[in-house]
Amino acid sequence: MCILVAVLVPETYGPLLLKRRAQALTKMTGDVHVSKLMKYEPEMTLRKKLKIAMSRPWLMLFHEPIVLVLTIYLSLLYGTVNLKQACFIIWWLTCVSFTCSLAPFPLSTRSIEAGMKV
Repeated sequence: MCILVAVLVPETYGPLLLKRRAQALTKMTGDVHVSKLMKYEPEMTLRKKLKIAMSRPWLMLFHEPIVLVLTIYLSLLYGTVNLKQACFIIWWLTCVSFTCSLAPFPLSTRSIEAGMKV
């Protein structure tokens, strides 16, 4: 479905539309057409692109409160779930007295049981 939308929905980003229009006019008339945005746009090196791409998530994290709150919430949630799974194996080894070779089996049987309930 996403691929279908990406293929069928027309492009709406302004600078890209201007660039395509200038290229089409250049191809039709033979004259060199350049949009204003392309004319004054600085050349982007790979280093500069990587710097922008790597800094954007951190900027969003500290400048957008909702991103920071959701990040903290999800990290606590994932940490709790992983801690519960690790503690369950320790409990299984000590209280049920299974050997270390059988320790991973409770998690796999619990996941199979959860899938059967659906």
